[in-house]
Amino acid sequence: LEEIEERDPIPGLEDPAGVQDSIDYFWFEHAANMEKAGEAEREQLSDWRGHQVIRFNLNNGEAFYFLMTGDLPKAYIAVEPHEDGIKIGNVRKAGDAGFYMSDLYKWLIDESGALYSDATQTPQGKKIWTFLRQDPELNVEQVDLLGGLSWGWKATRK
Repeated sequence: LEEIEERDPIPGLEDPAGVQDSIDYFWFEHAANMEKAGEAEREQLSDWRGHQVIRFNLNNGEAFYFLMTGDLPKAYIAVEPHEDGIKIGNVRKAGDAGFYMSDLYKWLIDESGALYSDATQTPQGKKIWTFLRQDPELNVEQVDLLGGLSWGWKATRK
């Protein structure tokens, strides 16, 4: 395979209002309901670039990260344990969040040791990983994700 399989953009995320609605859903509905059901535990982490960072640790080892400005969620990332780090799942960032997602990914590398892409990427995900591959502070290599059926990227600090 020459490239990671590209998937279509996620419906409903074509404009800033749709992205914010999606982030709000993950914060106010999904994560909140999992916490109420005892399936996730909320953890306040250190602030990052002026945003509160809240992680919901799920019972199955997965986690949801939220970056907050006051009471408003501005970004959401779902991750799961993978080999010597974490693998990216769903990602959303509000247009007015005030940072690049590639910088947040670098923070996740610092937190976890290694960051893995998904085996498929939206055009937005592909753009983030293109920036990471060009970053002189990172080692980004192609890795097998599905036993030879698909591959992705692994990013670590140099």
